[in-house]
Amino acid sequence: MTILAACILGVLVLALATCTLAVLAIEAASTDAELHVTQDFRRTIWEEREALRLLRARYARGEVTPEEYRRLAYELVEGEAA
Repeated sequence: MTILAACILGVLVLALATCTLAVLAIEAASTDAELHVTQDFRRTIWEEREALRLLRARYARGEVTPEEYRRLAYELVEGEAA
């Protein structure tokens, strides 16, 4: 094998390795982004449930009118469904 052929083969191997690493990096980044979205979604659901729990407690203590309670509870429940 000539030196030129060996150099070309070496360049091709390095290019293939670089492309493989780039694809793996992109895949890892997208998986990480999906994980953050899932965690944010769980946190949002938890916050909405906590807000509904606090609203029920305030309503039970008489701090919130029935109309206000119905309106806010509807908004929180619809927010969970959306």
